[in-house]
Amino acid sequence: MKNEVQIMDIRMLLLGALVLLLGSCSYDDALHRTPHPTQGALVANTGYNGDYTLAVGALTTEAQQPVTVFTHLLNEGSYLLCAYNHPQGIGIAEGVATIGTRPDGTLLSLPGTLHSATRQIEPLPDDTLRLDLPLEQRTRRLTLRLTASTGTTENIATTRARITGIAPALYLGTLKLQGEPAAVCPDFVPATDCRLLTAELNLLGVFTDSRQEFTFDITLTDGTRQTLTLDMTEILAAFNTGTAPLTLDATLELTLSGAFRFNITDWKAGKEDAAEAW
Repeated sequence: MKNEVQIMDIRMLLLGALVLLLGSCSYDDALHRTPHPTQGALVANTGYNGDYTLAVGALTTEAQQPVTVFTHLLNEGSYLLCAYNHPQGIGIAEGVATIGTRPDGTLLSLPGTLHSATRQIEPLPDDTLRLDLPLEQRTRRLTLRLTASTGTTENIATTRARITGIAPALYLGTLKLQGEPAAVCPDFVPATDCRLLTAELNLLGVFTDSRQEFTFDITLTDGTRQTLTLDMTEILAAFNTGTAPLTLDATLELTLSGAFRFNITDWKAGKEDAAEAW
């Protein structure tokens, strides 16, 4: 009888040891708050309605709603979280937004409006990081208006324009302009009163260490052609400081009697933009 009791006690000890061993090889749900005890989850509120991407390095999640659950779990550490929309005419790769080009190599003058946001994050294991990440505008609309001081633009057959020193790309992580100075060609459209020419552009910015040269070419209906180049560096010096639309007005001086010639003078911010621009 005594031997049987000893054998039973030994069996109980072995069974208890086995239970402890198995328990040490699995997670006890009661000890963890989430189904991902070794990694962290992420939920971001961008406040943005429309297609956009959340990116942590090479990991991405496509979203359409303001509040988005990142579809990848993250190990503990420090990461750069980036969110950005997908405007027409702007490509985004490895955190760099780049404006598309025309066949002649100049930048698209009217790409869509870029919005983005970045945040350094530190997810924790067995936790969900919830944060606000509002997307902010990164491109700026520029309107150029040329008003004829004498006569009208009726005798103008075509115009061509070009501005140099424009930024082709933006690194979303630091909001630093990237690439080499590029050119953009504003497309001027005549107004119905034949005294006004207007062009719309949407830019990432200008390189402040480069000159912004404005070249304007006019061809009359009789085939006569003249070209003028002006320095717009000073008038565009503060362009990168805001994102509100900016209008620049100038006077177009046309001389059509005798030898054709023209000049563009008195660049200034439009009345609605003067307070912000200057």
